Amino acid sequence: MNKILKITLVTLLSVTFFACSNDESQITDENSNVEVSKLIENKLGYLEVKDEEQIKIIKSKSKNYSNSLYYKSLEDNSFVVINSIDNKYYLEKGIVVNDQFIIEKNFVLTDNMDDNGNGELIVKNIDENIIVSQTYDKGNFINNVISDTNSFSNKGLCQREGSETFNQCFNREADEFCDDFVSTVAYITNPQIAILIAGLCTC
Repeated sequence: MNKILKITLVTLLSVTFFACSNDESQITDENSNVEVSKLIENKLGYLEVKDEEQIKIIKSKSKNYSNSLYYKSLEDNSFVVINSIDNKYYLEKGIVVNDQFIIEKNFVLTDNMDDNGNGELIVKNIDENIIVSQTYDKGNFINNVISDTNSFSNKGLCQREGSETFNQCFNREADEFCDDFVSTVAYITNPQIAILIAGLCTC
């Protein structure tokens, strides 16, 4: 099983700005990978890339580690690659043009959570210089601190609505994702979902 999924299935974490649910659950290792991929596809519109040719194109321009995950948007030609090193997760979002992966946005998620859902999650939108730090107690959302709340003019394909800030979009998208028990458990145990939502809220 993918190292990212193994680590995150044991650790309760979330990068949503709303408390999705106070419930905790165990998801079996056999079903978790498939379940998470289906949720990401159905709720975020990204399909995990398995095609070696597409992966080769993305690898040529992105940072690559042995545990990289690749996703393609179902709506356009955008791709994301997610890498993890220790407690940090990196997302590069871009498009493929003429067999070249052009990186447009970058994010970093730092997981300072323990196995009991206590601690802090920090997500940084590198391109807009926005840092959001969230605190959790036993898996329950306590508060978040935002370093910047710049307004944004929507352009192109993006999940931001009107003049939403990055924070407002992230709040709404994460809250919409956590609309049932299974989605909530998957969200708080898989950082790739949270960082994908961050990617959806920037263009």
